[in-house]
Parts: sequence; structure tokens; C-alpha cells
Amino acid sequence: RTITDRRHTKYHNAVLSELAVDGMWPCQVAEVPYLLLLARSILSHLVSADGRPELTVFTSKLFAATCWSARAMVAHERLLLTNEPSSKLWDQVVVAFERCIAEYRKKDAENSQLLAALYLEYGLASYHFEHGKKGKKLFGQALEA
Repeated sequence: RTITDRRHTKYHNAVLSELAVDGMWPCQVAEVPYLLLLARSILSHLVSADGRPELTVFTSKLFAATCWSARAMVAHERLLLTNEPSSKLWDQVVVAFERCIAEYRKKDAENSQLLAALYLEYGLASYHFEHGKKGKKLFGQALEA
């Protein structure tokens, strides 16, 4: 048996309650929401590092952690049952993508394909969060990259 084979209602609901944002619950039929919860937990600790020097040295080299954190936040938003996107998650997504783009520019300014992909992902996230004008602008920046 794998983790996805068993779905205990009590455990499943506890995980869904942890993924609730501003009173908005995730979709009840989500197959494995605990994997999203696990990913969000791990990535948030890797990305923030809380100013602890022993972690900052290690996490400063994990460029992809910031990008994956932003992706997990977008997946989290898409799982929520709501008519309007979460402004709390949107603020976190903006910070993560801006940090990701800034880190990219420091480390690998010559690889324009990666920069274009980052702008495309950020633009798509903007559309998921109903910020269409920002998304259109980001798609334009992807074309220029």
C-alpha cells in the first residue's frame, strides 16, 4: 500500500484544514492534499531560512527552491474552492516570483530561455489570480527575453 491508497476521512480533513487560506477550504475530492501540504512546508522553510546563518548559507544556493515554492503556491490557489483568488497567496506568489527572477539575474544572466520561462510562469500565475494586465505585461517580457 502506498500513501495514496488509503484515505482516512479524519486525516484527510485535518490536512485540508491546514491548507485552508482565509477561511477558504481546498476541494474535498483532492486525491493527495498532504503532498501539497508537505511541499509547501518544506519549501517555505528552505526559501525563508528565517535569517538563521547556518541555513542561509545552504539555502542561498538553492535557486530552484524559490521557483518550486511559487509553483506550489499557485497549485495551492487552484485547489481552493472560492470565487475570488486569495490575496494572501497572491502576495506570497509575487514575492516568490520576484525573488526567483532577481536570483536568476544574479546567477545566470546569459540564459534568456530560463528567464523567458520564468516570466511565462509568472504571467500564467497572474491569470490564475485574476491579474490579467500584469499577466499580459509578463508575457510581453517573456517575448523580449
